[in-house]
Amino acid sequence: MVEMQNNNINYMVCFFKRHYWLCFLLLFSIFCKIFTAVRYEINWDEFYYLSFIYKFIVGDSINSFQTFHVHFFSWLRLVSKNEVEQIVFARILMVLLQVVTGYFIFKICRYQFSISASVFAVLAYFSFSYVIRTGASFRADPIATCCLVITLYYILSVRMTIIHSILSGIITAFSFAFTLKSAIYLPTFILIMAINLVYSQERRIDLYRYFFYFLSTSLAFLLFYLYHFTSIGTTDFFKDTGSMVNGADKTFNHNLLFPRKSYLLFSFVMDIGYWLVLLYGIKYLVLSLMKERTNNKEYSLKFIALLILLLSLVFYRNSYPYFYSFMLAPVSVLFAMSWDVFHSQGTNIERKIFSTVVMLFFLLSAAYNGVITPFKRSLDYQHRLIEVVHTVFPSPVSYLDRCSMISSYPQKGFFMSTWGMENYLKRNKAVIKHAVENKEPVFMVLNSPYLNVMSSDGGEANWMLREDVQALKNNYIQHWNELYVAGKQIILTEKDPKMVFKINISGKYTLESDSGVFVDGELIYPLETINLSKGTHSMALSNQSGEFILRWGESLYRPVEINREEPVFTGF
Repeated sequence: MVEMQNNNINYMVCFFKRHYWLCFLLLFSIFCKIFTAVRYEINWDEFYYLSFIYKFIVGDSINSFQTFHVHFFSWLRLVSKNEVEQIVFARILMVLLQVVTGYFIFKICRYQFSISASVFAVLAYFSFSYVIRTGASFRADPIATCCLVITLYYILSVRMTIIHSILSGIITAFSFAFTLKSAIYLPTFILIMAINLVYSQERRIDLYRYFFYFLSTSLAFLLFYLYHFTSIGTTDFFKDTGSMVNGADKTFNHNLLFPRKSYLLFSFVMDIGYWLVLLYGIKYLVLSLMKERTNNKEYSLKFIALLILLLSLVFYRNSYPYFYSFMLAPVSVLFAMSWDVFHSQGTNIERKIFSTVVMLFFLLSAAYNGVITPFKRSLDYQHRLIEVVHTVFPSPVSYLDRCSMISSYPQKGFFMSTWGMENYLKRNKAVIKHAVENKEPVFMVLNSPYLNVMSSDGGEANWMLREDVQALKNNYIQHWNELYVAGKQIILTEKDPKMVFKINISGKYTLESDSGVFVDGELIYPLETINLSKGTHSMALSNQSGEFILRWGESLYRPVEINREEPVFTGF
């Protein structure tokens, strides 16, 4: 046993010496993933994903589909009071899941290919631009990807047992509990199973194995769902199911090819090394299958089955950058084949050129996306913005924004994704006005171009209904950078010495002005507070014209503003 361990150690040392660049780049790409997790700006989806946890904790109603994560991450609130730090901590766990995903990609490759080729496949996946940027984001995708790649490992195994079938089914069901997007993997799984049956010498036994796989998947998903459904309180099952069906129809049935082609085109430039090597692998697969005699036609067909996942880019509406880490994990197995084929058939010079050029592409991608980009688009400002909000409002109050960025506080608007805005315009109802008048959100975080209604050049504010635009303009004033609070800005002159105004958000208001003013007949001096109930009020001059601001709260904390041109969210 000791001699075997020594042999393994000696082999690994020799492998590292021989392929030190391969090992270095793999370790560097993992470092880049960690660095990106702790430094790269947080996307609006991640805040939205976090908000479900807080809704679950306080007992608010949430959809019963695709919110299974609330049972596993409720402890995040103990990490820090700042939502950015909570998400960063969750991202570190997602990095660990990505490493596990890479390990199983390596194990899948080892069925047919050398160790160096298997390491190269993992490196190709880890060096892909979108995988570095968003592969470890706080979403369901890293969890589902890890589960599905583990399942793929067992399905590809020629030694799959009944126990493995049941275990794989439970793991698959676990991924479905987190995201129904996992169904995108099913055609690949089914096709690989069919290929296994065609080449199987134990076809009857394999049929039993696959029967137990699908049975355990169905039963486990049902149990997971029933547990989740009963634990989240009062939820309308039929409403949730209808919402899920409508969502599936919208993501797949939209009559648009390559719905997110801009991200794909960007990747063709940024990840040119990845796509060229993949094309080389596809070319070899096609040529090998066209030959009458193929050494291992079974595995060639299975590799073709893995490519089915690429077709999702053609029709899947939400093929945003984070989707690539979900979709490309199995596809990256083909890189092991490209490595072994090129190193066995190419000349020595060709092999050196291949290794040098491709490794350089991977290094540049990892360095730019994993080091430079997190420096340029860091999460520091988001952290500061949330810190200011928590200081201004130390206790939870209701608010408006695009994505529940202050996840620990109750958000009273809706999720302003492109999908959310499309539904909003389709309904043609002034939901923001209704929220302001009935739920009284105390502040607003202007973290979406859709909310940019305070300036005359409102940008995309023309997407919003006129009633909602007026509701925001009439009820909020700027407090600090993107933070707006409930308030009124009134100008009184000798010509217009009195004004009637409406308060929709009740509470104490602080007067900001150069002189006193009568509010509802009571003389209020600068920095004094007055309780204003919901309804109509009046303001009248005391002795001096000017601008009079009523700001919600008692002299709220207001730090010096930060000069900044970039928005809170700059994209993926």
